[in-house]
Amino acid sequence: MSEEEKAERQRVIEGNKDWRAATVVRREWLATFAQRKTPPKGVERFVLTCLLAGDHEIRTAMEQEHPLLRASLGVPEGEGQVWERGGREVAALIEQMATATAKRQMVVLAALLLAAWEDRTSVQTWRHATPGVRRYLRAMIEWGYDAGPLERSVIATCETEAVG
Repeated sequence: MSEEEKAERQRVIEGNKDWRAATVVRREWLATFAQRKTPPKGVERFVLTCLLAGDHEIRTAMEQEHPLLRASLGVPEGEGQVWERGGREVAALIEQMATATAKRQMVVLAALLLAAWEDRTSVQTWRHATPGVRRYLRAMIEWGYDAGPLERSVIATCETEAVG
C-alpha cells in the first residue's frame, strides 16, 4: 500500500470507531427525546418533509414495526414469535397514543422518524451520506443533540456537495 492508501485506511478505521461511539450517544439521546411531553420547534416541517420524501429508512422501519422506536419508548418486548410480537407491541402503542395530548403525539411521531433513520445507520453512513442523513442529523442537532466532529462533518460534506 502507498502512504496515501495507508493514511486513507487509517482515516476509515478512526472514522468507523468514532461513528460506533457516536451511535451509542445518539441512541441514548433519542431515548431521552422520545420521553418529552412537548415537541421542539420545527418538528412539523421535519415530519412533513420525511413523509413527503418517503424515505426508504422510514418504510423499512414501518415494515419491521419500529423496533428502535419501541426500544426508545421503553415498550417491553412481548412474548411469542418474532413476526407477531412487533405487531402486538405497536397495537399497544397505538392504543396508548390515543389518549396522549397532540403535543405528545407529535413528539412520538418525530421520534418514530428519527428512530427509523437511526436504526438504518452503520459505519458506512459517515462516508456515504445522503440528503436524508443530513436532514436527520441536522434535526437532532437543532433539537439539542450534541453532535461530535464526525457527525458535523457529515452535514458539512453534504452541504458542500449540494453547493458544488
